[in-house]
Parts: sequence; structure tokens; C-alpha cells
Amino acid sequence: MKRTKQWVLGIGLSFLALLTCCRSGNESIVARVNGLTIRRDEVERLLWERYAGFVTRELVELGLLEREASRRGIVVTGEEITQRAQRRTPSGVFGYLDRTGFYKELLLEKLANALVEVREDELRQYYNSHASEFDEPEAAHLREITLEDKQSAWAIYEALRRLKGTNFEALARHFSVSDLTRRKGGDMGLVPTRDLHPAIRKIVQSLQENQFSKPFPVDDRWMIVKVEKRVPGRKKTYEEVRDFIYGRLRNQKARALQTELVVRPLREAKMEIFDETVRRHLQAGGLIR
Repeated sequence: MKRTKQWVLGIGLSFLALLTCCRSGNESIVARVNGLTIRRDEVERLLWERYAGFVTRELVELGLLEREASRRGIVVTGEEITQRAQRRTPSGVFGYLDRTGFYKELLLEKLANALVEVREDELRQYYNSHASEFDEPEAAHLREITLEDKQSAWAIYEALRRLKGTNFEALARHFSVSDLTRRKGGDMGLVPTRDLHPAIRKIVQSLQENQFSKPFPVDDRWMIVKVEKRVPGRKKTYEEVRDFIYGRLRNQKARALQTELVVRPLREAKMEIFDETVRRHLQAGGLIR
């Protein structure tokens, strides 16, 4: 709680420091502007009316979180806060409020991760209700030679036919105009057939492994494709994807639990509010009646 008070009350401390620096001979006067006098008590009253409820709520929320974290042996270090701050503020400039926010985030994350549970039946239910998510589509390992005109394409095809396609890679490297695959001997890698250009997909579906096509037009060019290997579509087993599902559900539950970890203790807490300004703020925020 000591650390919480230090950071949250940084708001007030910053303002008080500003007021102290601005004091002149008369300590009750903060500033004079074109004959207008701003008094210290006016500034303090406005600060209290605007921020008393906010600061009080922050102290209560963080205090309750810290108590629960302490009970569970959960600690947020200064190094962790600094690392979070540096990731969120690339400029490296952050103040009391930023630091408090990062501290609270880390507390909530650690508490939620310690409390969240994912049951085996929830994992299986997710797997069964998201079946399409775990479908591996039919795919093919392809090579291609792309040429600029029909005449060139048929000349390359005849060269392939004479050597039964054993020279496919060499011809692709020398004659293909595809910048993406030429240097790789026309290798397109393993591609889901459903993702292919319709004209290419139609040809690929008609070929067996190690077969190559006749030249065919695709947009304004001509292509020859070879099927190196076919991989049939299948559904991943539950065992294959269990860890993935567990991580996803755990993250979803942890995010939802973070909100509950802030709201539930506040609603269940026994509160005594002795200042009317703070009471009005907390009532407006729905924290008390």
C-alpha cells in the first residue's frame, strides 16, 4: 500500500510542488495575471473538487489489488514497470500517472493469470464448435515457369517433354520471367489449392504428382506448372491443437477476469466515506449509492 500511495498521490504531490514553486512573498497568492490574482486556496479547492474522488478510487482499487496480490505472493517489481513503460512510451518520457497505470496493469495481469482456470470440457467444446478453424485444406507443392508469349511457352514445353520434365528447374531459372520464383527453379512452395488463381487451380487439379502441364494463359502471360507433391486436406486432431486452444481460452478468460478483479472487490467492500465531495464522485461513478 505504501508504494501505491506514493504513485497515486503523485498527482497531488506534483500540484503541491508546483504551488510551492510559484509562491512569492505572499504564500497565499499563486499568480497574478493582468491584475487578476489567483490564490492558493482557490487552486487547492478546485483540485480537490475535481480529483478527490478519482484519487480516492484509485487508492481503493490499487489497495485492494495489492492486498489480494500479497495474499497470493504476487509481486510487481520496479524493473517490470520500467520495461512496460518503455514499450508503451517509445519517447522514454512517462510520469507518476503512467507509472501507476503500468503498475496496475501488471498487478491485474498477474492476478488474473494466477486465478484463471480452463477446464478440459471447455477445450473440447471449443474444438467441436470451431471445427472449420482446424481444417487443413488440400495443398500442392508446385513449380512454375512463366513466359511472356505463347510461342516461347510452347518452345519451353517441347524442351520439357523431350527430357520428361527432369530439366524443369533449370529451364525455370534460365527462361522464367517470374521474379518471385525464377531464382528458386520455379518453386512456389506448398500452396493451398483453394488459394490459387482459378486458371492455375483448374490445371493443378487435373495433374498427378510429378506431372507438368501444357502451356496455358493466365492474364497476359503464359504458364507451365508442375505438381511436385499433393497433400490431401484433413482436420487437425484435438491432441494437435489442444495447447493452442488452451492458450487462446486462457487469454480470453484472463482479460475478462481483469475487469472483474477491479469491480467485484469494490462492490463487496464495506466503505465509510467521510468527505461529501468524495462521496459525490463515488456515487456518480456508481461505486456507492
